Amino acid sequence: MTALLSSTTTPLHHYEGLNSMATDARPTIRDIAREAGVSTAAVSFALNNRPGISDATREKILRLARELGWTPSIAARALSSQRSRAVGLVIGRPSRSVAAERFFFHFMTGIERKLSEERYSFVFHASATMDDELDTYRSWWAERRVDAVIVVDLLQDDPRPEFLRSLGIPAVFAGDDPGYGAALLSDEEALMETVVAYAREIGVDSIGYVAGPRTIVHSRRRLAAFETLTASAGVRGIGTAAAEYSRVAGHEAVRELATAGMPRLIVFDNEVLCLGGSRELARQGVAMPDEVALLSLEDSQLCEVMAPAVTAVRRDPAEFGERCAALITDLLRKRIEDGARTIFDPAPEIIERASTAL
Repeated sequence: MTALLSSTTTPLHHYEGLNSMATDARPTIRDIAREAGVSTAAVSFALNNRPGISDATREKILRLARELGWTPSIAARALSSQRSRAVGLVIGRPSRSVAAERFFFHFMTGIERKLSEERYSFVFHASATMDDELDTYRSWWAERRVDAVIVVDLLQDDPRPEFLRSLGIPAVFAGDDPGYGAALLSDEEALMETVVAYAREIGVDSIGYVAGPRTIVHSRRRLAAFETLTASAGVRGIGTAAAEYSRVAGHEAVRELATAGMPRLIVFDNEVLCLGGSRELARQGVAMPDEVALLSLEDSQLCEVMAPAVTAVRRDPAEFGERCAALITDLLRKRIEDGARTIFDPAPEIIERASTAL
């Protein structure tokens, strides 16, 4: 609007008039009452399905509301119920790290899509420290900015479940079950079964695995499953955990694997770690895939443009986000009880590319 006004000589009151018309275009309860020839109280009774008016009057009011295109005001309802009609998500990583990972982009897209269907808003914050994350929950709840939260990356000795319990904030935990709120559990063991079976299928006899940080519960579960499954399959398995989800951590993890004897296939927890690892292999002069094959547990366009293009496991993080959002709205609307547990078990799909063309 500022640019438009500065480049024309149209009087400001002209635009104020347009804004007023746009604001007035949305029908209100008063508009419906005027058209129906009834009081605003009668309209409120009809729209909220409350007794106090005749069936004929109720039907007339509802018909006029439909014809006028009336929709309920979420903000007004939130004020009347002291609810925000919003769900929050805090991701405990710097914003640049979140932006680099395809998983979180699509996960949040799924959350927002489902919440929008349920007429809830979505509030997001990236936090570099646990103290900041806890402060965010505290301020959100005190200011009534959210009705509930979705929590990701449950940690060993995680303070968040008990903190949220103490404040009384409804919560859904994505991936793991801390014993508070509801949880959508991911089947990490099935994921690893798919990966080890694929490695055997392409004739690999040694596998390295670069997991996420050991402080994250699902990373420990994946590492444990990897060790068990490689041992039972008679495959040499070398597991390590990255300090963080970054390219630098990918470099460091590959150097650590090399000291134990470079495996024939390296599996990375996500595509960012894989990018760092592939650059370290190139720096060492290791031919890919002739000497070392690569596989990422998260797929994205990054996997397609790397050289060689990286084989990846494809699961749908947007669907995971939708399921989390559905669980939290079910919890808020009392359609499920606190303590509900659901398994998210989509069949993982291996997308083969040049990095495993042995």
